[in-house]
Amino acid sequence: MIKTDIESFYEKIDISKLINKIKEDTLLGILSKKIITNVLHQYRKISNSDKGIPKDIEISAYLAENLYA
Repeated sequence: MIKTDIESFYEKIDISKLINKIKEDTLLGILSKKIITNVLHQYRKISNSDKGIPKDIEISAYLAENLYA
């Protein structure tokens, strides 16, 4: 995998696609899935947008990689 810095990368991630990908993830437990999807739903409410994930939390890089893996 090649990692690169893309301007506004986290802000352009589609939250719905990411939530669906998380729900399909067989490595995550049910509680982890609930916590992550709750964070994403709350962020969507706060940001008033269907795109973007918080970039200041520990799991943001994992979430982005999970979507595009």
